[in-house]
Parts: sequence; C-alpha cells; structure tokens
Amino acid sequence: MSAEDLPTDFSRMNYYWANAVLGYKGQQQFEVLEKMLGAVTPWRIAALLLAVGGLLFALRALNFFRWQGKKKLPAEVRIYLSMCGALQRAGYSRGESEAPITYARRLAALNPAWKHSLLAATRLYVAISYEPAAALTRQSQIKLLRSEVLKLRYQLRR
Repeated sequence: MSAEDLPTDFSRMNYYWANAVLGYKGQQQFEVLEKMLGAVTPWRIAALLLAVGGLLFALRALNFFRWQGKKKLPAEVRIYLSMCGALQRAGYSRGESEAPITYARRLAALNPAWKHSLLAATRLYVAISYEPAAALTRQSQIKLLRSEVLKLRYQLRR
C-alpha cells in the first residue's frame, strides 16, 4: 500500500460503509428526510443540521467541563496533607522541597513524643503512594495511616 492508494482506499471504504451499513440510495434518503421533516426545504435541512451540530457541540462541551472539575485526591494524600496541616498549625511547617521522611525525622528529633506516630504515618504514606500493593493491602494500610494520624493529632493537642 502506498500513499497514492490512500484516496482510493478511503473512497472504497466510504462506498462500502454507505452501501452495507446505511444502505440508502438517493431516493430513500429523500424519503427518510420527508418522514423526519415533513416538507424537505433548505431551511428545514439547515435547522436539522444546526440542531444535530448543536447537540454534538453541547455534549462535547459538557464532557470537557466535567473533566475540568476539581479532581479528588487519593485518600492517602488527603490524610497525609491533613497531618501536615495540623503540624503546620502547631508551628511546624514543612519545607518547600522537604521530602516526607526528612520532614518526619526532623520533627521527631524536635519532639521525641511524636516519633512513633509521626514516623509510622509517614512511612505508611510513602508505602501506599510509591509502592505497588494489592487493593486489600492498600485499604488496610490506609486504615493504619488514618489511625496513626489520629494518634499524632491527639498528641499535638496535649
């Protein structure tokens, strides 16, 4: 097959589509239009084309805007960010380029009482986010993460 054969192949494919799938000749198409529109006039055909085009455009726009909405973050990210927010409110901000484990180790050194919960929660977050796991294992890890974050929040309130 060469580039010169493409127009011919496209025409052949279009012909087979029209005959095998649509199966309408010119007179049959006119009869279908008469059933749909009543009298076939240029204004009615234009209105039909505008209606179909408008419907297709509206569906495409709806699909586009639906995907543009705010995407929901995964559970482990929401939980970890809530922990970071609680720590930040307590006066312990995370550096802009500070890795999660580095941040946890820095805070654990500042307050040893938080060490177990903080490191456990951070390690779980890293494991869930970056290491592949079965869905069942992932769900149990998320429950453990949530539990460790709640323990840490309790310790922050003291």
